[in-house]
Amino acid sequence: MTRIVAIDDEPAILQAIGDYLEHYGYDVSTYAYVNVAGDEFAKFCNNLSGQPDLIIIDYRLPGDLTGAQIIKNMRQQYKSDIPAILFTGDISKKTAGDAEDGDLYLLYKPVRMETLRTTIEEILGTTPETAN
Repeated sequence: MTRIVAIDDEPAILQAIGDYLEHYGYDVSTYAYVNVAGDEFAKFCNNLSGQPDLIIIDYRLPGDLTGAQIIKNMRQQYKSDIPAILFTGDISKKTAGDAEDGDLYLLYKPVRMETLRTTIEEILGTTPETAN
């Protein structure tokens, strides 16, 4: 089953993402972001129960790190170029540059759930039938 991790500081967004993608056969774990660094970050990654197939993360989160920086850290932790989708309402060149530099898919808020699903299918080469 395709495993997706979603990280956002807005519980309603996490709930919507989780419910929608689970309906299409994805195994989704949602996390309200907690600002962690160093050894605490390693513990956070270990608590994810293994490497996900895809990460969905908000760009602006509480604390010192952006979603793009967290993805970079997660990729280093797992020693893998995990595909990731960055959500943002920030249309600045810096945000777009961070996404490009990190080889991240960028979706601007508000994001239609169908757009999210088709982006996931494009990234992973899955369809609702093959997500299981």
